[in-house]
Amino acid sequence: MKPLWIALGLALTLAAPAPAADDFDAGQSAALTQNPAGLICALSLPDGKTQFQQGEVIRLTLSFTSDRPGAYQMRRWPFERMDSPHVSPSEGTADPMADVPPPRFFSYNGPPPPAPVAIGNKPVTVPMTVNERLRFDKPGTYRLYVTSSRVMDGKVKVNNPFDAGKTITTASNVVQFQIVPADPAWAHAQAQAALVEVQDHYTGPMTVSDPWDVLRYLGTPESARALLSILGADKYPRSSESKGEECRPGLIGYPDRAWLVGEMEHDLTAPDYPVAQTFLSTLAEIASYQKKVKDDGPLLRTYWLRAAEAAPRKSNTARPMTLHTLLEDAWLNPDVGQNGAVRARVPSLTRRMALDFDRLPPLPQSYLLGDEWTRFRSPTLLPALRRLWAGAKLTDNTNVFDAYNTELNGLILRRLRELSPQEGRALTLREIASPSPRADMAALGSLGNATLPVLDQALARRLAARQDADLTCQLIARYATPAVLPQAKAYYARWLDYSTEVSLLAYFLRVQPAYGKVMLHRALLGWLGRGSMETLMGDIAAVQYGPALEQAAVAGLRNADPGVVADAARMLARHGSPETEATLWARLRMPDAKPRSRAVVEQGVALSLATGQAWYESPARLKLIRALCVTDEGRRVLNDCLQRVAAGPVHVDYETGDRGYWSVGHYDGVGRTAFLAKLSQFPRGTVFSWQDVGFGPEVERLYAQARGIARAHGQTLERQRPTPIPS
Repeated sequence: MKPLWIALGLALTLAAPAPAADDFDAGQSAALTQNPAGLICALSLPDGKTQFQQGEVIRLTLSFTSDRPGAYQMRRWPFERMDSPHVSPSEGTADPMADVPPPRFFSYNGPPPPAPVAIGNKPVTVPMTVNERLRFDKPGTYRLYVTSSRVMDGKVKVNNPFDAGKTITTASNVVQFQIVPADPAWAHAQAQAALVEVQDHYTGPMTVSDPWDVLRYLGTPESARALLSILGADKYPRSSESKGEECRPGLIGYPDRAWLVGEMEHDLTAPDYPVAQTFLSTLAEIASYQKKVKDDGPLLRTYWLRAAEAAPRKSNTARPMTLHTLLEDAWLNPDVGQNGAVRARVPSLTRRMALDFDRLPPLPQSYLLGDEWTRFRSPTLLPALRRLWAGAKLTDNTNVFDAYNTELNGLILRRLRELSPQEGRALTLREIASPSPRADMAALGSLGNATLPVLDQALARRLAARQDADLTCQLIARYATPAVLPQAKAYYARWLDYSTEVSLLAYFLRVQPAYGKVMLHRALLGWLGRGSMETLMGDIAAVQYGPALEQAAVAGLRNADPGVVADAARMLARHGSPETEATLWARLRMPDAKPRSRAVVEQGVALSLATGQAWYESPARLKLIRALCVTDEGRRVLNDCLQRVAAGPVHVDYETGDRGYWSVGHYDGVGRTAFLAKLSQFPRGTVFSWQDVGFGPEVERLYAQARGIARAHGQTLERQRPTPIPS
């Protein structure tokens, strides 16, 4: 769910259409003279079509040929802002996204784009949707050519497909077409078909080529209402499944902004319309363009307050998502949450959200029970949590947005246990012993007991039956006594895969350390040099960490496989005791026969020394670690650490939430206890700079604790607060 985001600083050149026909022709002629020798850039209309209705999707084909093979190559990115249309007459046209500031960084979500393709005698083509850059507000005959920045020198080797390299601007021929008024019946049919075909559950035939483009560019009240209806049905805020970013361009580019703002302001307070996060931010953005104001922050706060006033009067279907949107904007957006009027409304909205909690879709429920729990925690939630747990179902957990997946079930069970400890503990024990638990290991494995002998028989039976083996082995590693050893050894000898091996090795190391060390050593020998076991010790530590595993990791630093050495070092950095620091220093000083092996060892050992959780390395010692590195790879990881050790105060961040990700200088970790321990390791006289990345009671409590730690150790904690937002 969590997707992979790649960003690069790519300047986007936006071409302005020429104001007159003579200028248009002169501009195109001048652009053609810049085309490199032997390269032709050709623009063509689809299937020779020369007439389009207003709002119809216009797709052109841009093709490149060259009589100099190997001289040029073309980037095949699907990002059309690389192709700039020039139109005549420009009157009656508009760039629908002209008011949107060019992004400082280009963000792309998905697999890497295809590598550049060589341009030769055979045309290399790329499609172009004109509507993305031009909206035709008046019927008439138009001429258009394109300047493109897709072409690159063919001799340049592009190792990274995201690397723009040095581009060669090319110009195309001119194409001519006619725009006619849209037939109302056609526009209605297009909007209706597109609205049906963008739905996730739609499996019928596609009657429009791209339903999202139809809704974005049609520019009719019906298409705008269709986009607003999609926004209102969005159940996946802040996720890749949200349709918000699909709807936003069509709403921003809508020709009649005054009408659209009026419609959205009506929806904001309408009883049956759920206000989604993208709706609120897009309304403020469009209104700021309409009113010609640069900062949409005041508008966003005004609309937030209007929605907050209307939320209690919304229906049972619209109110829960509206409340969640308002709370997340108040909690996560300082432009909203720092406002005094907003802060005054948050407590009552939080109480109302607790009453409506089980009416929310699963993803917002998981946000509130997860990272937002410290803000949302309330005994008022107990009835809703009990209802949700009673209806929880077992799923295969293959769909992260399943109605009741094991992760959400686990959150429900954990929060029940926090709010009603005895009741929650009894439910957890019953769930662990059940043949098919409905919750995840995070919930089932978080009881305080070191072992639970009462569960031994149930776990042994499930293991013998190979029932949900992965979870069963994790529970054995966590709770089982030595009584389960016979069944565990039998399973280990016959039915093993990697995940169950990790759990059972953790179990052996806990209940029979000598046997566990032997089996771990065999596992490492069995995979020597194959690379697949290079995270084995770290994975075991994530299940169960103890003295036997630490001893095995110390021994692993002398393993013949450099990957095993690096894995052992990383595990000791994350989980090891302070005494293991000296062992890592000794290993870094040891020679390695092969340069490649040494590089792997240094990347693991040197970085682990520099970032260990149980000790502190000063800038001077970081430089010593770098000096002991003999490979570029090893020195590079230390340079990265040293760059984070800037002169002046040590930078401190803490992301409040269910896990609590933090950074202190060049150290990173998870959890409040580890964070406060790391502060205490720094020497007397250290000055920390705390940058507020959140706000609210949880932040204040944590800051007070951190300040107390700093004072007790002769340190100073400075706080950098955001500028208050006026009410």
